Amino acid sequence: MSKSACVPMHLVRRLLSELRLAPTIAVGILAAIIGMVSISSGNWVLIRHFPSGWARAAGLDLGVLFSCPTTSIGPSSTSQHRASADIQVFSLDPLVLYIHNFVSQDEISHLLNASVGKFEPSRVWWGADGEIDPQSRISDTAILDSDDVTEQIKQRALRIQGWKGGKSTYSQPLRAQRYGVGGFYTFHYDWDKAVKRGNRVATLMVYLVGNCSGGGTNFPELQRPDDARWCEVVDCDDGDYEGVTFKPTVGAAVYWENMHPNGSFHMGVEHAALPVKSGEKVGLNIWLWDPEWTPPPGEAERLIGAGL
Repeated sequence: MSKSACVPMHLVRRLLSELRLAPTIAVGILAAIIGMVSISSGNWVLIRHFPSGWARAAGLDLGVLFSCPTTSIGPSSTSQHRASADIQVFSLDPLVLYIHNFVSQDEISHLLNASVGKFEPSRVWWGADGEIDPQSRISDTAILDSDDVTEQIKQRALRIQGWKGGKSTYSQPLRAQRYGVGGFYTFHYDWDKAVKRGNRVATLMVYLVGNCSGGGTNFPELQRPDDARWCEVVDCDDGDYEGVTFKPTVGAAVYWENMHPNGSFHMGVEHAALPVKSGEKVGLNIWLWDPEWTPPPGEAERLIGAGL
């Protein structure tokens, strides 16, 4: 049986220390907790659905859903208050988080208005070179200007990454991606093997418009969950694609880390924007860039061995 508890942050830190968790698990949990604490600007975390084994160790009920009862992400010119935002840990390796209510409807309206007149055919990039390739990608991209709202969203994304990003990591300019019928982006990685210093260490895919069929975000290497409650956010009936397909739920975001803890590229975060069958989808790409990243020794040889 599970229960909910609003727990002081210092107790959560002590719990993780006392449980002596494996590094991979601890990193995932800390990223989720610290992200929510930063977002809520508070010292308490409402924790729900925690495994009973951990409850015996600390008198709590720990799990995969981290939430705060009243979440305020700070005022902006368009939205003074936000609904509660929940972070669910979908996968620990690679680290993939699902974030409900990452952006408000006011913020969505602002972003959509800011993208008007800026859309151009999307390019496929390899290092500094980009080209329009309809065999790989059909969509339109709008690079959004910096303003109070976009800067607030960038900072929110950085706080999700918590302590792992360090002081050098920043958000690249926000990009709205518009997909009409037949729009897609084939399987790819957000990390760039052609870059030798600096790279996209983490990604957020935020859904701004989702009045469509198809158009999900598919990760072929992720394991499809057994718990039917995940079917609210992933397509449990998808028989056409391997792995996991996240539905384009308006306001929600999928966060994932593109590297292993040692800085090597993670092969498990290959993903695709599946074809839109009807309607329209608009997403928001948030790429977190660490200019201090460098590939670990032997990375080039590892990629060659993997056929990349």
